[in-house]
Amino acid sequence: MTTARLFARWQHLLRIVLVLVLVALVGAASQLYKHSFDWTYGNRNSLSEASIALLARMPGPITFTAFTSSDAEAKRSVMADLARYRRVKDDIEIRFVDPSRQPQVARSAGIRRFNEVQVQYQGNAEVIRDLGEPSVTSALQRLAEPEKKVLYVLQGHGERSLDDDGELGMQRLVSALRDTGLGVKALNLAAAGTIPEDATAIVLLSPQRALLQGEQQQVARWIEDGGNLLWFADPDSAAELGPINEAVGVQWQPGVAVFPDFEATSGHPGILLVTDYPPNPVTQRLEEITVFPLVRGLDWDMNSEWRGMPLVVTRDSAWLETGPIEGDLAFEQAAGDIRGPITIGATLTREHDHPSGEGSIQQRVVLFGDSDFLADVYFEEVGNRQLAQNLFQWAATRDRQLSIEVPTVPDASLHMSGFWLTVIAAAFVIGIPLLLLLFGVARWVVRRRR
Repeated sequence: MTTARLFARWQHLLRIVLVLVLVALVGAASQLYKHSFDWTYGNRNSLSEASIALLARMPGPITFTAFTSSDAEAKRSVMADLARYRRVKDDIEIRFVDPSRQPQVARSAGIRRFNEVQVQYQGNAEVIRDLGEPSVTSALQRLAEPEKKVLYVLQGHGERSLDDDGELGMQRLVSALRDTGLGVKALNLAAAGTIPEDATAIVLLSPQRALLQGEQQQVARWIEDGGNLLWFADPDSAAELGPINEAVGVQWQPGVAVFPDFEATSGHPGILLVTDYPPNPVTQRLEEITVFPLVRGLDWDMNSEWRGMPLVVTRDSAWLETGPIEGDLAFEQAAGDIRGPITIGATLTREHDHPSGEGSIQQRVVLFGDSDFLADVYFEEVGNRQLAQNLFQWAATRDRQLSIEVPTVPDASLHMSGFWLTVIAAAFVIGIPLLLLLFGVARWVVRRRR
């Protein structure tokens, strides 16, 4: 064997060894370093920022027990659905129980059918039926705040109805709050006679008629005793409720806010678009635009024991129009118009003695010169949903849930006109077979000519 041939063999052997070493190194690196890329529409295989923030606020292990068949494929499906949660929080444990083999375990866990999952956290548990992010994150929110907080919405004075399924109803708001674990109930104070003991906050949802004097005094006493309040007052609502106004030191201003630059923004002089917010715990993580149709302004007593912080403030160019919103609008101080900037929303806090007599608690009040943004027709507009949830979570003293918006499933449906459906169908049924036929004929012609 010549030297050249021997050298060539050694080169070949060295290449094989190097390739094997490279494969081994890649395998070792894949075990030490893991990274994934989500190229799906809406990043549906990755957790949203809200879910990541929620997990960061949940110290301690979370256990998922899947009650499914012992089939390997079923287990793989569960592991794949929960993998994105485990990538964010490493102390998530996944267990499997076959209900057909361990019926007692399934029954004690409250399992009623196959493929349900029990989620456990800090001694509390909840059963869910699917492992999509909206379902799992909602369950984790409820487990993170196991203490039941109930908000009572006053009714009987022309307030917005919680059960109305029209565009101006509140069903989306109520559903969103209940998904996070908040209780929302209607309260006719005249019929009930008293505010329930389990009330965390009272909600005045833009009453069109003034509360009865006795009702006003009950709500005022509730506030004086340390109760929390959310008061949404549209420009046409009853906003002079004597004892309640005095209890929180608020004065609702007359007129509707007008915005002279509306043609470049909302297209209507009475619709407010907000892009930035004053420093406030409720809006500190809110980065989206919010939309408020037909709003009023407010003032509060800055010399009282309440500490106020603005939520939404208009630009200096806005003003409160006391006349009709029509025609060419112009600021007229002589007519009673009020020049901006105008405070549309605010939060008030003060320290109040704890009911147990030990220490104090922070009492909270939300004041907002609009309730339309809570209605179904506006609730999903850009940042309205997140702001609305933050207001109610903050009033319920659930600060860990601020800006934790339960993610919604991205729209995966494709809507096409009849014309394009016909074009696509023709392409597959006629176009592609015809192209293949022409290609075959062309190949046959080329070979014949040779």
